[in-house]
Amino acid sequence: MDNSDLVKVNFKAIHGQVPANVEEALFQAANLESRQLQYQKSTECLADRAAQAQLKEEMLQVKFVADEKHKSIGNLQVSCAELKQKIADLSAKREALLAKLKQVKEALTQAKQEKS
Repeated sequence: MDNSDLVKVNFKAIHGQVPANVEEALFQAANLESRQLQYQKSTECLADRAAQAQLKEEMLQVKFVADEKHKSIGNLQVSCAELKQKIADLSAKREALLAKLKQVKEALTQAKQEKS
């Protein structure tokens, strides 16, 4: 109701002349405009709560994705350390095999020299 002035005037005119329950209903109708602001604030509050809930949900989704990325980074760091250790182990094994190969070559050379 945009303008309750007419209702207010009529209410004042019949105040005390009608039953209390009718008077109460007319009083509420006469003061409907004052409730409009309350309604608008309530509507805004509900919209704000809905927006806040949506934002919270989005934040939780972003946090979940960030946590997953963090886990992936942690796994990559562990894998990197493991790969570096494997490289070091294989390099050491290679050096040992090269040393063994050198010994075998020297033994072959010595055997050839003794044969000749």
